[in-house]
Amino acid sequence: MRNTVREALKAVVQRVLCDYSIYFIYECPMPPPVTPGVPGALRIAGIDDEVLKSLREHPYQKIAGAAAYSGVGATGWVALDGTEIAATCWAWNRERLGDSLFFTLTGLQYALVDVVTAPDYRGRGLAPAMISFSARTLVELGMTRYRAWIWWTNTASIRAFEKVGWRRSQLIVTFRPFGRRKRWVIKLNTRFWSRNGGRDRD
Repeated sequence: MRNTVREALKAVVQRVLCDYSIYFIYECPMPPPVTPGVPGALRIAGIDDEVLKSLREHPYQKIAGAAAYSGVGATGWVALDGTEIAATCWAWNRERLGDSLFFTLTGLQYALVDVVTAPDYRGRGLAPAMISFSARTLVELGMTRYRAWIWWTNTASIRAFEKVGWRRSQLIVTFRPFGRRKRWVIKLNTRFWSRNGGRDRD
């Protein structure tokens, strides 16, 4: 009975809101906290043309597809087990991100737009290590603010970011009611109900 009611409510929401999305905005504390590095014999390296070629040929589709995040204004890293790519992470500057429904980047601010771990390497703490490494590297280059958007039910990603000290700052809901062309955006500050506290910033 409960499942039937839940599915009915979901159908109503989808019919009313049509195309909708719900994301949390997470923000890296400055300076980034010191956290453990990659486990075992793995190492993190920047993505150059040679690594990018290997990335595109990776057997795991999500890692191969991450090559699409490259380009002007993008900075990427890989976790390597020997020559095998175990994980990837990408950050964009304001030029690469451009106009966004989530937030606007100014000056030396960055957005972490993707982090992926290959199936054989999950459960080893690679995602938190990549997130932390990217933050420390960008701070050395002068970065002043670092944010990410995470789908609200993606608990694995949420845990990875919170493990290295990132704080939830906003809840963003976007939708097109009754199929309208214009997308509505609602931004709610999470300072008062986030588990780990948020900062009252745009």
